[in-house]
Amino acid sequence: MSTGSKPRRGRPPRLSRPLIVEAALALVDRAGIDGLTMRALARELEADPMAVYRHVRDKEDLLGAMCDQLLVELPPIDLDGAWEPQVRGLAREIRERFAARPALLPALASAPVTPMSLVLASDAVTLLVRAGMSPREAAGGFGAVFSYVLGFAVIEAAIPPPADHEALRAAALGHLGTDEAPPHIDVAIELMNSAGDFDFGLDLVLEGLRARLA
Repeated sequence: MSTGSKPRRGRPPRLSRPLIVEAALALVDRAGIDGLTMRALARELEADPMAVYRHVRDKEDLLGAMCDQLLVELPPIDLDGAWEPQVRGLAREIRERFAARPALLPALASAPVTPMSLVLASDAVTLLVRAGMSPREAAGGFGAVFSYVLGFAVIEAAIPPPADHEALRAAALGHLGTDEAPPHIDVAIELMNSAGDFDFGLDLVLEGLRARLA
């Protein structure tokens, strides 16, 4: 005869830093960055909060590890290869990872320097130096590429549903107090209704790098 007792749950997996980072990413995906607290993470892991602190120093350390996780398994940079296709490919790969985890984007701008980001930046700067830039120019060039990718991803994640084209035009004309539309207002409406063309903006950044090298 059944006693009606529930089967015992298995023991939670042994805690490790990778396991904690994976659980934190899942928590942010579900609850947003504001939902990530060490107490909520401990509940997610069915662990004591102090056990979590044995693997991550604090929330800043955890955020750094989470951001680092977005950069793992990127294609390695060939320091002897052509710079432009590699930088272009790297920008696209990073954007895809950012787009997959939009809730983490607010933390990326203030994330601490992490081992993966440091190695990535070092290789990218070396690649541009070998192409003919000074170290300072190479650092600024890669910084411009990364800033563009991060900025595009933030805007892409925050774009609201497309607004009515005619309503926007009427509101703009009402604000100006005129019936005469400013030049290119329709292009501006399209711009504000979308994140824009990622590859077009990337082309502009890379053209600037090519001009420096020339």
